[in-house]
Amino acid sequence: MRKTAPLAMLAVALVVACTGYKPYANGPEKNVRIVTRTESSLLSSVRTAVDVYRVDGACQTSYQGRLQLRGPATLVGLPEDQRLYLVFVFEGASFLWSAHNTISYDTVFRAARDTDYEFTVSYADRIYGVEMRSIAGDESTPVASQRLSC
Repeated sequence: MRKTAPLAMLAVALVVACTGYKPYANGPEKNVRIVTRTESSLLSSVRTAVDVYRVDGACQTSYQGRLQLRGPATLVGLPEDQRLYLVFVFEGASFLWSAHNTISYDTVFRAARDTDYEFTVSYADRIYGVEMRSIAGDESTPVASQRLSC
């Protein structure tokens, strides 16, 4: 067991070094469910991710990491009562033309205490979207998107 731990850490370090992105340290208390709805075909694919930044009182951002959004839903633990800058990244690839494109959507977000959220991240027919909702029991309320302005 002890010999595999250094190898696993080396593998993670190599992946991070090759992609250039630090993995987001997903918090233990999951307060956000991100639903991913993307359309891919035999000749093209779309991958989604979210980059998480903290924003301090001087409006300086601090990169916290990237979370790859795999599968239909991803549970995320975002810190409560902290101003965050979220950048949703849509990476498209076409196998036939060897083309790649990246589109991003950014917003400022602050998770309230004792509140759960659901984000829907979608991409179809070259149209992308991010919808954020707060969840309280059976009630769902839209969360307004905000741009980072200081």
